[in-house]
Amino acid sequence: MTTPAQNAMPSTRGTNFYLADGNLERLCAVVMDGETFARARPHLIAMGEVAGGELDAQPLPYTLNSNSESSPPPRPPPRWKRVNPSAAAQRAAS
Repeated sequence: MTTPAQNAMPSTRGTNFYLADGNLERLCAVVMDGETFARARPHLIAMGEVAGGELDAQPLPYTLNSNSESSPPPRPPPRWKRVNPSAAAQRAAS
C-alpha cells in the first residue's frame, strides 16, 4: 500500500517557526544589540506562533493534493501576436 503524497511530509501546523529556526534567532542576536534583541524577542516569538498556527492553517490558492486533477492551475493569459512595424507598414502600402 502506498502513502498518499499529501501525507509524505510531516505537518508543521502548530510549530513556532521562530523558535524552530535556531539560525534566525542567532542571526537576530548578532545583528541587533542586546537591548533591542531583548525587546524584540517576545514579538518574534509571537509572530512565529502566528506563522505556525493560523497562517499555516490557511489554504493555499492552488496546492498539489489529491484533488489537483479536478482543479488544474489557471491558464496563462494569451500571448499577443508580435507584429514587425515595418512589415505592417509594407502590407498597408500595397
